[in-house]
Amino acid sequence: MCNVVVMREDVSNGERVDAWRLECEGETLLRGRSIGIKRIRTLPRPVEAGKLRLVAESETAVAPKIKELRFYRVGEKLLHLVVTAGEVYNDTDTAEWMNLAR
Repeated sequence: MCNVVVMREDVSNGERVDAWRLECEGETLLRGRSIGIKRIRTLPRPVEAGKLRLVAESETAVAPKIKELRFYRVGEKLLHLVVTAGEVYNDTDTAEWMNLAR
């Protein structure tokens, strides 16, 4: 089970995702625009990582590639710190200075 997702686009090669959605068994849990350099997003509820599916779209002819997509199970205290570290809930850039254990 995971409750946190870390996503990163391969911006070094100019591969940009214009729109994305994270699905679990046909249900959209999260959706957004560009994924960004590295972002932490919290899921509305814990789910099995194997059931998550990322659907990415791009307006260019090249299919978008996600450089990194990781799932974590984070305790309530750490989750609170992650969420409150950025200005926008569910969409923070805090992972740039955080080194999450693999």
